[in-house]
Amino acid sequence: MRGGNVNDRRDLDRGVVPVLPVTNSFRYPTGEKIINIRCTQLPIVPGWAFTDFKVQGSFLDRVIVDLTWARSLQSIYVMLSRTPKLSHVAILRWFSSRTLNSDLQGDA
Repeated sequence: MRGGNVNDRRDLDRGVVPVLPVTNSFRYPTGEKIINIRCTQLPIVPGWAFTDFKVQGSFLDRVIVDLTWARSLQSIYVMLSRTPKLSHVAILRWFSSRTLNSDLQGDA
């Protein structure tokens, strides 16, 4: 990013999300003296990926699903029904409506 301004993202390619380092400071008392600590790190947290088969029967608080890779209507059902609220489901990217209009697996 030119100029280092995180709010000016015109020079980034579509789909590129900048991850910039964040610096935090805190004081740690050791008894005799206080140590000033400064830490710089990338604001990234661990994530997990599951297959529809793996989460079948499980409960997840929130999900991000990629329906473009769904193998069947049953897979889509499993992906979309793991959370208690529709507002806790995010669809990662556009998918073809043909995916939803296909026959159930095993039906002729």
